[in-house]
Amino acid sequence: MNITLLKNGETKTYTQLFVSARYMRKALELRKDMNLNNLSVEDIDTSINFVVDVFGNQFTVDDVYDGVSYDELISTVFDDVFMVVLQGRKQEVNAEGDEKKAV
Repeated sequence: MNITLLKNGETKTYTQLFVSARYMRKALELRKDMNLNNLSVEDIDTSINFVVDVFGNQFTVDDVYDGVSYDELISTVFDDVFMVVLQGRKQEVNAEGDEKKAV
């Protein structure tokens, strides 16, 4: 799984090849308390903290807020990470480390 952030004027891609089942459990717990159709600031903060944790603290919450465009925040955090973990979809990664598709 990858996440790409703009940091210090440069695009940086972070990769997490292994996501333990514990994160799926945590995602299920978090999802239970969220209304994905009407997200609160707390929901977004909690989800970004989850993403940072899943990626082993390779970046910070502030890195996500500052490194993702406002119009891509929801899709990056929820579609690209949170829902992938929640639904147990594995991302295929090619030799260059680029994601191909969820399998």
